[in-house]
Amino acid sequence: MVKTCNCCRGHSGDYDEAKLRRCAGCQKVYYCSTSCQKEDWVYHIFHCKPSRPINTADYLARAVFENLLPEHPQTCDDYGFSRVFTAEEKSKLLGLYIGLIKVIKIPPKTIHGWRIRGALVDEIKATFYKIPERTRGGYFPWFLQNEHIIALAGQPLSEDMMHNYADEMMRSWPLSIANLARKKIVIFCMPFSYPSGAHTRISTSGLTSDSHRADHRKKNRYCVLNTSD
Repeated sequence: MVKTCNCCRGHSGDYDEAKLRRCAGCQKVYYCSTSCQKEDWVYHIFHCKPSRPINTADYLARAVFENLLPEHPQTCDDYGFSRVFTAEEKSKLLGLYIGLIKVIKIPPKTIHGWRIRGALVDEIKATFYKIPERTRGGYFPWFLQNEHIIALAGQPLSEDMMHNYADEMMRSWPLSIANLARKKIVIFCMPFSYPSGAHTRISTSGLTSDSHRADHRKKNRYCVLNTSD
């Protein structure tokens, strides 16, 4: 098996195979530089033997670098995704974390510490206020108007919020039950923490980005009841 850097795959400008060093944790992969190892850690931590337990901030960071909404249930609870009900809101929340983690480069370990201390909202504000307003993008102003989403993260959803989620889920069903001629009822079985209707992929340039939907109906679980006589 040919040895190569697990991050740049030998395509970095200063790549030197002679400088390859084996990961000290798992002893299975190689890196050509410290910078490559740090860049790849957000993914490799899930396959290595880290010196600390993996936490939900690690799952959040992986989702950020994959430009996808997190699917890990506890991560969705801890960082507010369980409290937003539309693809647009989920996209904006992810965009906020992309700015925080990928652009401003706050490490997952730090974000985890903020959440544990109950200071996540205040620390996010403090971090963005340190950079010029013109470079904060559009997600931070949205966050300032909706900071309760993160402030209440991890707390049980109220009955009203559960109804709102159910309403939004009904609107986002990819299959219609209005056509009675089909004589079938489609029932989706989805936990309240599951993203509604679509995953949203974010492409980022600075802190501002556009989003588009990626069909993920194959990940939804549903059953079809045939009501014909």
